Amino acid sequence: MTPAAPRDSFMRFAPLSGLAVFILFAIGNLLWSIDIPATDAGGAELAALYEDRSTRIIVGASLSILAIVLFVWFSALLRDRLEAELGERGASLPTAAFGGAILAFTVGLGAETINMAGALRAASDGGIGPDAAQAYFDISQILGFNAAGVGLAALIAATSVATIRGSRILPQALVVPALILAVTLLIPVVVRFTLLLAILLLPLYSIRLYRLGEAD
Repeated sequence: MTPAAPRDSFMRFAPLSGLAVFILFAIGNLLWSIDIPATDAGGAELAALYEDRSTRIIVGASLSILAIVLFVWFSALLRDRLEAELGERGASLPTAAFGGAILAFTVGLGAETINMAGALRAASDGGIGPDAAQAYFDISQILGFNAAGVGLAALIAATSVATIRGSRILPQALVVPALILAVTLLIPVVVRFTLLLAILLLPLYSIRLYRLGEAD
C-alpha cells in the first residue's frame, strides 16, 4: 500500500490546478497585451504590434497553452465533484459544466495559436503585412472573447444552478451575480469587459474544490 501514498498526496492538491490556470493565463497575457491597439486599429498598426512584440506574444501564448492543458484536467475534477455532490439531483448539470469548459478551452486554444502564428510570421524574414496582421488579430480576438465567453457562460450557469440544487461549489451569495455574469458573456459588446470577471471565478472554484476535498 506504500506506493499509493504519493498519489493520494498528489490528488489532494489537484484542485489547485485551477489556481495555476489563472496564474499562467494572467502572466501569459500581461507579457504582451498591455497598451495594445484598439479593436478598430488598422492593419499597419497591428503589423507593428506583431513585429515589436513577437517574442512576448510567443512566450505569452505558450504559457496560455500550458494553462489550457491544466484547465482540461481541472474541468474534469470539477465535473467529478458535481457528480459526487448532486447524484441524481444533478441531472445533466455536471456534463453541461464540462461541456462549457470544453468549448472555452477549445476556442481559447484557437485564439492563442492563431495569435502565436501572427507573431511567428512577424518574426520571420519576410515579416508580416497589414492585411495578414489584421486577420490574425481579429480572428484571435473574436475567439478569445466572444467564442470563449459562450463556453464560460455555460460553465458558470451550470455550476450556479448546481449550487441551487445543493452543490457547494459556489457560495450561495454568489449564485445570482454569477448567473448575471453568465448572461453578460453572451453579449458581444459587453463580453470584453466581463470576461476577466469570469476568469476570476477560476481561483474561487479551485480553492472551493480544495477546501471541500479537505473537509471530506
